[in-house]
Amino acid sequence: MLFLGVYDPSSSQFEPSEIEELKHAISRQSDDKRHLVLAENFALITIDFGPTGGALVIENDLGHVGMVVGRPYLNMDNAGTDANILIKALKNRDVEALTLVRGSFCGICFDKRSKSLMLCTDKVGVFPIYIAKVGNRIYFSNALRMLRSITKIPKKIVPEHMFSQLAFGYCLARDTIFAGIDRMYGGELIEIAASTMHINSYWRWDDIKPSHYSENELQERIYQAFIDAVKIRVEPTPAELSFLSGGLDSRCIVAALRNIDRPVWTLNFAPDGSQDHLFGRLAATALGSHHYELGLGRDSFSKRQRKILDSWASAHPELVKRGVKAHRVWSGDGGSVGMGHVYLDHAFIQLLREKKIQAASEYLMKHRKLGIPLGMLRSDVKHEAESRPLEKMTREMQSFTPEDDGKSGLLFFLMNDQRHHLSNYFEDLDLYQFEVVLPFFDSVLLELIVAAPIDDFLLHTFYNKWLAKFGPAISTVPWQAYPNHVPCPIYSEEYGKLRYQWNEDWFDKAENDRKLQEKLGEWRRMLARNGFPKQILAKNKLWLAYWLTRLKIRDYTYILDAAKEIIFFNDDTH
Repeated sequence: MLFLGVYDPSSSQFEPSEIEELKHAISRQSDDKRHLVLAENFALITIDFGPTGGALVIENDLGHVGMVVGRPYLNMDNAGTDANILIKALKNRDVEALTLVRGSFCGICFDKRSKSLMLCTDKVGVFPIYIAKVGNRIYFSNALRMLRSITKIPKKIVPEHMFSQLAFGYCLARDTIFAGIDRMYGGELIEIAASTMHINSYWRWDDIKPSHYSENELQERIYQAFIDAVKIRVEPTPAELSFLSGGLDSRCIVAALRNIDRPVWTLNFAPDGSQDHLFGRLAATALGSHHYELGLGRDSFSKRQRKILDSWASAHPELVKRGVKAHRVWSGDGGSVGMGHVYLDHAFIQLLREKKIQAASEYLMKHRKLGIPLGMLRSDVKHEAESRPLEKMTREMQSFTPEDDGKSGLLFFLMNDQRHHLSNYFEDLDLYQFEVVLPFFDSVLLELIVAAPIDDFLLHTFYNKWLAKFGPAISTVPWQAYPNHVPCPIYSEEYGKLRYQWNEDWFDKAENDRKLQEKLGEWRRMLARNGFPKQILAKNKLWLAYWLTRLKIRDYTYILDAAKEIIFFNDDTH
């Protein structure tokens, strides 16, 4: 489910050393089986993790090389058939066919006769394609770390892009941290031939016309679209695996699976004593799923996910033997932004409707506490660091032209936050090798949401009403609600004092102390290393932040973590 390719119209073949470099760059696991497709002017390296890593379909004939990663759904047939249909659409440049696909995927097609390369992303761009242009040569991959490993690709940081990365957690639009490396946008089709590159949008969310359903009809239509999104993603196995936290998104997935009579094993890896842990367990009982818990510490999210999948498989070898896919798991990613409109509120929407886009951007950055810890920066770059993210956000929201100007905010997060939500998952896919099933990113579902009146969805208002469509079991036990959103109506204090996901004490003191000691070691090595980016960071201030944090005089973790991110991207050894 990983790929790394190169296209060069000026070079009919590549040196063996170049191919070896591609093979080395695609994965950090030496024993991963790499597959090479070579054609004149073109080379493609892929790794298919099979049942543990999602879907990768390659078609290589006399005229074309086609490839699809992910699960494109055109109908109720199997994913392989749909992937072949998508490859055919790319061969024929059939844009109309692309508009009908509702899954999460990316695809490529190289025409051996015309020496042209086609690249496409799904409508949100959840499955990434990164592109680097070096002279006539085009490199493309589905993880940025691969392109960082290619010696011929310059890795020059663009400060403006870095400041966006630090402020938002991701770069905006097609930007990456590096000059000359872009990430494809959602709903995008790129054709590259000789010295030309044509970028086209086969899908624009702001072209969707507003709908005017009654509240009950809208709830029913969105419920049926969600059920369909779940049905087409079900595979013929004895049972499904699904993450189940204490929130609503994963709970809706499990409820939908149970409503279509699928046996489900639910997995929870939240710490004991948290709302996430207890509410997940209660929801599993109410929904009738088999439940498996594994309390895990503060490792990376993907690492914790893989740990619980491995643990479940070790505990249930008989189910694995019967065909349960132990590393294919349903996930609620995308639900909070799509269904819950989590980052939006009425004041922000009103500013957009008044066409005060910069004021709306300022409001959002202030209320979401977005921005950069300026104390770590040299004084001569502070102004740019403070102003550039706001300018980039404003320009990005101005690029959307929906009939209701208020929806520019939703589209901003859909095409930026959500497009990057699984970036770390793809960057580490070679290490953890599991597949996530993502019904909340289904484009038919999202189309109904984008067309609906946005005011009705703010603060999880519509979401909470919509729960009734799943039947009574889903709302018989409490769930963890977002701060300042519609609260859970079920009395939960009877369960005692539980740690809250967005509070610093979600993990217990011992686990937080362990993580701090680990971080202190990382920060110390960071500050002592050669090649420190003195052109951006103020090293003396960071040492002061380090000692104040270590001595527990004041917590500057956020500053030191941000500095570490700058240094990570500044380091060409990764």
